[in-house]
Amino acid sequence: IKKLDLQENDLSFADLDFIVKLEYLEVLNLQNCKIGLNGLVIFSNAKSHLSLLELNLGYNILSASDILAINCFSTMRFLDLRNTKLEEGKFSFLRCEQLKKCLSVLILAQNNLDYEDVYNLSTFENLRKLDLSYSIRKPDLIYLFKNSCISKSLEFLDLSFCKLNANDILGILKCRNLLFLILKCCNLKYEIIFLQKIIKNIFKIPTIRFLCISHCNLPKNALDIAEFSTKYLNILHLNGNTISKKGFDFICNSLKLKELSVSMCRFRFRFLKSLLEKPIMETLEIFKAKCNLCHSEDLINFYSSANEIEYYFMKCRDESGQIVEF
Repeated sequence: IKKLDLQENDLSFADLDFIVKLEYLEVLNLQNCKIGLNGLVIFSNAKSHLSLLELNLGYNILSASDILAINCFSTMRFLDLRNTKLEEGKFSFLRCEQLKKCLSVLILAQNNLDYEDVYNLSTFENLRKLDLSYSIRKPDLIYLFKNSCISKSLEFLDLSFCKLNANDILGILKCRNLLFLILKCCNLKYEIIFLQKIIKNIFKIPTIRFLCISHCNLPKNALDIAEFSTKYLNILHLNGNTISKKGFDFICNSLKLKELSVSMCRFRFRFLKSLLEKPIMETLEIFKAKCNLCHSEDLINFYSSANEIEYYFMKCRDESGQIVEF
């Protein structure tokens, strides 16, 4: 057996003892298996014959001893620890030297990490994907990524629903190989001049391809900057923010996007008319603008001229207040 999926089963110690004897096992899913505290200590006995590549332990309650037990696998590439009740001080990756060297993907969503936890994360040498959504509840933690090992390797970073400040944004900007950055529902409402500088610098990350700053409480003029220097950004999500015409025009003039998502953006201008007149139409493949006010004439023009674009206008209303039918 190379792959074993046991998610949502109630596993006993005997079950785990059987699993660790499967010497050819490479992929193991134990998500939500009601594993008791210290139940994974038995894994430390399997290091001589078990070469796990992927391990999912999400939605189990784990202890520091459990984390140390899985450190024995020098072959591990993927580790999912989402919602494992890792409270402050219990993360214990400080002594996990094997995992620091071998992990490529680490999912730590829905935990509660502290300064020591994030500092230890910053020492990971080869981590390419990191999901910390819902797990950073204090500011000034992601700033620890600045000039660290992880800043050189990280390509995917999800900080959705995390508490960030300006220092944390500076830490993110030091990850110079980022391809995917998700800041959904992070409150970025700083002083407008400073915020514009932050937004400008995010768009300057040279490698960025996917950027989500949806529902970040951005001030209306946050995107009113005429400098988007990234060459590779393909997908931009701005849902739930108020965007000015100047900011929208800059995006549509300067970025060669394949996907633009601006649902619930409370446009106070005829954004579809503005979109149709811009260079972005040459590259756009997917356009999402749900729950906005769309002028009927602009909708007709969009439908007739955007045959190659996959579009979403659900729950949009025209100038008379009627739900758009299409």
